[in-house]
Amino acid sequence: MILAGAGAKMDPHVRCIAHTLNLASQKAFKVDSVSELVVKVRKLVSFFHKSPKATEVLREIQTQLHLPNHKLFHDVSTRWNSTLDMLERFWEQQPAVLNTLLSRKIKRREAMASLTEDDMTLIPEIIKLMSPLKVATTLLSEEKNPTISIISPVQAKLQRQFQRDESDLEVISHMKDRFRQDFDGRYTYLEGTLHCASALDPRFKDLAFLDDSDAKDMVFMKITTEVVQMNGEEEASDTAMPNEDQATGTLEEDQTAETECDKSPSKEDKTGLFKCRQCQKCTEVCSEDAI
Repeated sequence: MILAGAGAKMDPHVRCIAHTLNLASQKAFKVDSVSELVVKVRKLVSFFHKSPKATEVLREIQTQLHLPNHKLFHDVSTRWNSTLDMLERFWEQQPAVLNTLLSRKIKRREAMASLTEDDMTLIPEIIKLMSPLKVATTLLSEEKNPTISIISPVQAKLQRQFQRDESDLEVISHMKDRFRQDFDGRYTYLEGTLHCASALDPRFKDLAFLDDSDAKDMVFMKITTEVVQMNGEEEASDTAMPNEDQATGTLEEDQTAETECDKSPSKEDKTGLFKCRQCQKCTEVCSEDAI
């Protein structure tokens, strides 16, 4: 897409923000402790999907614990959202899942009970951190409306969301660092264009996502300059090209002048510059008449 756009001289090329978020989020999930946790949860989900007996016992315990009768999700490697969905659903059903694994009706239950206390502490923290990304991805995947004006506000919000905090678990801090390392530099080269797009959107025209008032002034100055330049080019184009009435009048005047010239009799030409229309030996005829 980038090469095709450059070849067609359709600069600047704006990368898909939803795809960019997907890539950065996948980097965050690749932190060692997090990726190991995801593997454990995925293994549990696969176990329930493959075991009709485990699924049956899970439903019974869901009813006993008054939990929603929801199935466990399995994630897809190409969509980070699906990993978050898997963790959210597991956390919703974790009392029923753990009680099912303790049931004597289930074989291999010891092999499945691999989650540690630290894992159970980490899961809700991951969900809390990554949930705003899920909302942003859904918002930016909109197909009915242009989304370029939303990029800068969303980017600013996510950068604040992923700043390190003293209360963070060490693993969560590493996830934030991984995300920002991949995401922060993605749109630096388009910053001016994206800010102008946001300023022209009534929802973001106050540019609240920019903390620097001078930066806001620069955005509106750039827009004003662009508008003045466009108006100047249009006026120059209108001046260079005569309107239809003027063009018609000029053509009629030229045709009238040509007609009058054609009607001029050749014998009135006292200078001898015009020749007889019927005889090319005008000089001889004129000489004979003179004799």
